[in-house]
Amino acid sequence: IDNATEGSVLNLTRDYNGAYGSRIQFNKNLTIDGQGHTLDCLGKGGCSAFYSKSGTITLQNLKIINGHNDFNNKGGAIYIEGSAQYTIINCTFNNNWADDYGGAIYNGVDKPLTIINSTFYKNTADDDNGGAIYSKGDLDIINSTFTSNNADDDGGAIYCEKSIYLENSLFEKNKAKVDGGAIYSKNNVNVTKNTRFYSNNATGATSAQCYGGAIRSEGNVKVEGSIFNDNIAGDYGGAIYAKSASISSARFERNKADDNYGGAVYVEDSVDAISTTFSSNHAGDHGGAIYSKNRIFAKNTRFTSNYARHKGSSVRCEGDVIIEDCYSAYNWAYQQGSIAAAGDIYIKNSEFRKDRVTNFGAAVYGEKNIYVDNGYFSECHAQEKGGAIYCKNNVIAVNSRFDGNVVYYSWEEDSWSNEGGGIYCKGDVAIDNCYFIRNEAREAGGAIYADTITWGNSSSEFRDNYATYTGGGAIYVNKFNTDVKYGIFINNYIEAYRVEKDGGAIYINKENHVTFSHCYFENNRCTDEGGAIYLDSTKSHLTLEYNIFINNNAKDKGNIVYNKGTYDKIHNNWYGSNSFDFSNELVEYNAWGSDKSHEDDEQVIVELSLDENPIAGQPSTVIVTFISDGELFNYGAGFRADNGAKLTNKKTGNNTVTSDIAFDDGITTVTATVNRQVLKLSYSYSKQNVTMDITAQEIIFGDNATVNVILTPDNATGKVSVGNIFSTIVNGTATLIIPDLAAGNQTLLVSYSGDGVYKAKQEIVNITVNRKNLNIDASAKPIVKGDNATVIVTGLERATGNVTVTINNNNWTGKIINGTATIIIPGLNENTTANVTYTGDANYTNASTAVDIIVNPRKVNLTIVASADPIMLSEDAIVVVTGLENATGNVTVTIGGAEWYGKINDGTATIIVTGLKLNATADVFYAGDYLYNNATTKVNITVTPTIFVWYVNGSKESSGNGTTQDTAFKTLKEALRKAPENSTIYIAPGTYTGENNINLTIN
Repeated sequence: IDNATEGSVLNLTRDYNGAYGSRIQFNKNLTIDGQGHTLDCLGKGGCSAFYSKSGTITLQNLKIINGHNDFNNKGGAIYIEGSAQYTIINCTFNNNWADDYGGAIYNGVDKPLTIINSTFYKNTADDDNGGAIYSKGDLDIINSTFTSNNADDDGGAIYCEKSIYLENSLFEKNKAKVDGGAIYSKNNVNVTKNTRFYSNNATGATSAQCYGGAIRSEGNVKVEGSIFNDNIAGDYGGAIYAKSASISSARFERNKADDNYGGAVYVEDSVDAISTTFSSNHAGDHGGAIYSKNRIFAKNTRFTSNYARHKGSSVRCEGDVIIEDCYSAYNWAYQQGSIAAAGDIYIKNSEFRKDRVTNFGAAVYGEKNIYVDNGYFSECHAQEKGGAIYCKNNVIAVNSRFDGNVVYYSWEEDSWSNEGGGIYCKGDVAIDNCYFIRNEAREAGGAIYADTITWGNSSSEFRDNYATYTGGGAIYVNKFNTDVKYGIFINNYIEAYRVEKDGGAIYINKENHVTFSHCYFENNRCTDEGGAIYLDSTKSHLTLEYNIFINNNAKDKGNIVYNKGTYDKIHNNWYGSNSFDFSNELVEYNAWGSDKSHEDDEQVIVELSLDENPIAGQPSTVIVTFISDGELFNYGAGFRADNGAKLTNKKTGNNTVTSDIAFDDGITTVTATVNRQVLKLSYSYSKQNVTMDITAQEIIFGDNATVNVILTPDNATGKVSVGNIFSTIVNGTATLIIPDLAAGNQTLLVSYSGDGVYKAKQEIVNITVNRKNLNIDASAKPIVKGDNATVIVTGLERATGNVTVTINNNNWTGKIINGTATIIIPGLNENTTANVTYTGDANYTNASTAVDIIVNPRKVNLTIVASADPIMLSEDAIVVVTGLENATGNVTVTIGGAEWYGKINDGTATIIVTGLKLNATADVFYAGDYLYNNATTKVNITVTPTIFVWYVNGSKESSGNGTTQDTAFKTLKEALRKAPENSTIYIAPGTYTGENNINLTIN
């Protein structure tokens, strides 16, 4: 290091040890590449690795272990001060420790420290902060791992006085005795890109509270795409404790604040949680997942199986809470439900399922106002008040659904009152377009328990809600702030044990001037008074108009209403029957004498009618009309009809229920059932007759028959048919194409379907189908004398039966199969002409033809001989084949797949074979003719290669072939004619005389 120049790279080639106070001090720009080697400080005598006051230094590919800085008790492996700046790449720090700050690294400079691809394991700050790293400057950590590091005070792995950036790093099993089990920052912390915090904890202090099991920040913590699991804080923020937090696309599971607030997250100011999951987190006091002193905003976030010992199993906020597009399920708290706030609560497009609370509001607890838009609350359970929602002020709920929520403890616990299976509110509940189904309260208000209710302009529905002990199967309210319009109350009830209780659907406790109009009450019931509605105040005033009351029941008085006050008006309601007994339906309480029954001043009745002038052939309309001077709401009727009439297109509106009906011929009875009222009408309908003019032309078998139908009158519609063949009528006419009629006189039944105006009809038509003439053809291949002849007869189409072949008064037959007959004629010895006859069948006439059968004499065998003279290379070979007397045709010579042909003339065939270069054996083949069988032989062809050396000897008596001295040419002229290019001619000594004194020319 001392000899290295500025900016150079120092590559280590071996491991190094150090001990007894040794350390390396350098202050220059330098890169030290350990190349995988180890610096072992041996843990002896205060040995550390590096100390720098200046320079820009990079350490890479190096392992530093067992460092202990005794010089200033800071930075067990590396101590940085002055103006020095370090970057650590792909390094490992194991088992280093410092008595004060930074078990592995102390960065005492307000400059960034960068850690990349590095590992810190079991480093310790014995008495103070930063088990692995203490930094006074910003800290960037990328792709690094911190495991089992410890600090006696804050920051089990890291303590930083400035900001921290984390990317794709792992913090596991780090521990601080006070704050920040993994990280303590005095500024902001940015956690990104799959950074994981597992099993870190801040729990060791005995005289101080512990904050932030994974992270303690005095600034803002930003979390994106990261995971916090199984982290623990002794007091606040099981995973994170911060001034504020912004969290997105993260996951928090099984984090725990042992004794106080924020099982996963605690913030002093506000927190945003976007697209994040909080599951199985635990707070010893408030906020099982999140606690905030100011504001909480959650969007597209899931809260499941979180727990708080007191308030807010998912979140608790001392200010406002905004929940959008979130999901909450299986969370549990003792005092206040999944979402609990001291401020206003806003819930939109969110779902709550099976949340639990011992006291109030299993899903939502609000100390101020609660606003719900498109919320869904299902099977939430509170043991005291408000199965889904508990509110100390006002609730506004629109477009929301409450299904199967329960407030219920036990019959033995008489000290608790269990009200409001869906909502319990000390102020006003405003509802608009809401649904309350199967909610239950032990005491009062199976769906809603409220001081007042404000009814919206749209319909709200209460179905199958019940209270099991006090009153108001669906609603218990002191009074309605508005009139109630378009309310639906079906099958709500009081099912009290050992006591008689009132108001099967609604219990109004205090003085109330209220009108119920255009509402629907069906099958509501109670064990005492007021099967649908009960008013308990003698000062109340009630108006009922344009409502529907069906099958409501009270065991004592007022099957529909029991009113201790006064009826201002009962007008134009429908009670399920045109003849209704009001004797125990609308009861008014009287202090003296018997209670007074009331009747409707103009009870609605229903009538069944048919539109006045049904148009022939067109659907008519049956109409159930509620005779009312106003408009009823949510009514219905059922229709049926006999005599084959068809009912379609049922509609409801304007005090009517209608259905289109298509009558069939005759008397039809239409029945309409409106609750208990049965209405009937009969209608006689007679369809008109039609005439059919049916024509069909004579045809030949195999042709399609055409049946033309003309209907009169020509406005008839529908179809005509023959069997399963149909044709649609157009302008009074239809055409049927009938295939496959057998020959003969055929009778067809033509049917008309009928329509709304005209009756169905059937008539017959006769069609003559003539037999078809056939043109048959017969063929036979030539045979050899004595063989069987085969005659094939075609052109028989779909004919049946047999075909006969006659020769010299002898007959042979063959069966027709698929339009062809095959007849075998045995043992013919000479050429003959055969007569072929078909006698016809039901569909075809008889037919005949003739066929010539050629009978050839039986063939004899030939012995052929082939010969070929030797040839010189490049000469054509001549193959001569003999022994072919009287034979006709060609002879083929084959060599190596190549073929040559020669025609037979006078018993001999000559074949020219070209292109031979080597000796060859040729196959010689004669295919035979009508007299002779085929014949074969072979022939060898000798090919003499080109000769380049020639001999001439003028003393010889005669010339040879010139290839040797013994067979020399006699004359030089012969040699010159035979010798090719580049040859050598040897001339024997002697005298040579030219012929006729002609010179020899050589070119």
